[in-house]
Amino acid sequence: MSRQQLDWLRERLELALQAGEQVIVFSHFPVFPDNEHNLWNAEELLDLLAEFDHVLAFMSGHNHAGHYGARHGVHFVTLEG
Repeated sequence: MSRQQLDWLRERLELALQAGEQVIVFSHFPVFPDNEHNLWNAEELLDLLAEFDHVLAFMSGHNHAGHYGARHGVHFVTLEG
């Protein structure tokens, strides 16, 4: 995920926080739990998400076997393909 994309996501998360909204993030690549199919800079994205208490879930694909994990109150769901 590029710096520009991370900055865009941070901006959107901040706007949602100000509006009192809860957030579900959708992405092609998973970021958690650790897996060979995860986004290359998954840790950077995980650090960003951990800054915001209003993120409820992170939905992704790419790993056709599917996966689930929870971290800092966020549910990470990788859908089976």
